[in-house]
Amino acid sequence: MKKTASTLAIAAIALFGASASNAQSVYGQLGTTGITLGYAKHFSNYNLRGDINFLDYNREFNTGNVNYDAKLKFSTVGLFADYFPVGQFRVTGGLMLGNDKITARGVADPN
Repeated sequence: MKKTASTLAIAAIALFGASASNAQSVYGQLGTTGITLGYAKHFSNYNLRGDINFLDYNREFNTGNVNYDAKLKFSTVGLFADYFPVGQFRVTGGLMLGNDKITARGVADPN
């Protein structure tokens, strides 16, 4: 995953660094799959974007006579192109690679 993320980051730098005269933006989001950090390069009627997304959440709890242990781990890297053919209408294509993992375990107390 780290090698793939590095390759996508190098490709994004090469694409985004093509022209210094166009607008750029850095963005962040918070959602159900975690925190997203991204960078976009804006051209006349299209954008090139790259972002990373991550979430690491653990929870242990007891209900009745059962002990639970749950873990969520999400991490993705994306590279996208947005095309605006008319006004704010957008067509998006791209590549997103991820390593999402959910594990849960419940153990009954013998007493």
